[in-house]
Amino acid sequence: MKNFWGLCCIFAVLLGSQTFAADNSESLKPLLVDLSGWSAESAEGSSVNMGAVSLTTATRGYSKDAASLDLTLIVGSDAMIQGQGAVANFESAQASVKRTTIDGFDMIQSHDKENNTGAIIITISKNQAKGAMFIIGYENLTPEQAIELLKKFDLKNIKSAMEKLMQ
Repeated sequence: MKNFWGLCCIFAVLLGSQTFAADNSESLKPLLVDLSGWSAESAEGSSVNMGAVSLTTATRGYSKDAASLDLTLIVGSDAMIQGQGAVANFESAQASVKRTTIDGFDMIQSHDKENNTGAIIITISKNQAKGAMFIIGYENLTPEQAIELLKKFDLKNIKSAMEKLMQ
């Protein structure tokens, strides 16, 4: 969870000193589909270009009763999205971190058992200069429930759209 919030802090600092590029996020927003039975905000996005560093994001929040999801698609310079370094599986009474795959994509899932919150980080694609991630933050869901909701998103279609932005 610390890596997830660390990434968010880095993005916030970078967005504070940004130069906006053409808004490539329009191609990502439709990928954050409606979820049956869930209320959803409109998808938002932005593109930032700071010379050698670029970043395009699309975000959308969902809620149902006390549960919530915050989804973010990120395409950017490889250095910006290296959130899945050497992460080992970990389990305690308070939290768990699990490195695995979903539909052939590398995935890290962290879960705070005490607060019933967590994050899932999926590496969608990576090349020499750029990469793409799908980040899911959740509250008041079990890890299994979060994975079931994640399966409602077409990861192969997401990969195709994100790789077009990586060219």
